[in-house]
Amino acid sequence: MAMYVKAFALVVKTASKPLAKRLRVMIEESARARRIAIDAARWASRVSAFVSRDDVAIGESGTRRARAAEKKTLARAAMSEEQALRAASEFVGEAFVFAVAGGVVWWEVDKSNAKDEKRRADAAAERAQLSLIIDAQHETMADMAALIEDLMAYKKASTAAVAASQREAAAR
Repeated sequence: MAMYVKAFALVVKTASKPLAKRLRVMIEESARARRIAIDAARWASRVSAFVSRDDVAIGESGTRRARAAEKKTLARAAMSEEQALRAASEFVGEAFVFAVAGGVVWWEVDKSNAKDEKRRADAAAERAQLSLIIDAQHETMADMAALIEDLMAYKKASTAAVAASQREAAAR
C-alpha cells in the first residue's frame, strides 16, 4: 500500500488519543453524561459481579452460605460515583480509540480490495484483448493456409501445363 495511506492511518490513530482524552473530560464535566456514565458503569459492574460469582454452587440458593456469598458479590459490585465515573470515562475513551483504529483498518482493507478489484478488471481486459489477438491470428493462419493451397494448386496446374507444352513442342 502506498506510503501516504500508511501515514494518513498513523495520523488518524495518533489524533484519536487526544480526542479520546477530551471525550473523557466532556463526560466528567457534563451532568447528564456523568449520570448516564455512572449508571452504566454500576450496571456493568453488577453484571460482571453476577457473572463471575463462582463461590455460589448450583443448588445452594436459599442457604445461609449462598445468601452471604450473594451479599459479598453485591458489595463488590457497589461502586462509588468517582470509581464509576472513572471506569465509564475510561471505557468510552478506549472504545473511541478502538473504533477509530477499527475504522482505519476497515478503510485500508476497503482500499486494498478496490485495488485488487481494479487489478482483476485490468487482467480480465488484457485477457480479452489477447483473446482477440489470438482469434485474429487464427483467421490469418486460416487465410494463409487457403492461399498456400491455392498456390500449390496453381503450381500443380502450371507444372502440368508446362509439361504438356514441352510434349507438344517435342512432338512437332
